Amino acid sequence: MITADYRVNRVILSSYATASYDYALFVITFGEKEEIIAVISAGPFLDASSTISDIYVIGGDSEPETRQSIIDKWHGDYEMRWRGFAPVRSFWDAAGVR
Repeated sequence: MITADYRVNRVILSSYATASYDYALFVITFGEKEEIIAVISAGPFLDASSTISDIYVIGGDSEPETRQSIIDKWHGDYEMRWRGFAPVRSFWDAAGVR
């Protein structure tokens, strides 16, 4: 997504349990109106080769509610600023979880 010039708006770290703090599930919103939402599994680094497991494109009058329901579905509990491509552990540290 980033290599296709989409700008990251929000990074939300999922509270789903993982094997260690080197792995995580992310919900990342893209686009001016956050109309694209990607669910990404990463570890030990979040980078351009991380797996996008689900992608959503939303719009219309119910867009805010739809966006929040997707975030809730994936247990997106820790919102933070985009840190760039980085070790997954640094995102857990930024969320204050450990």
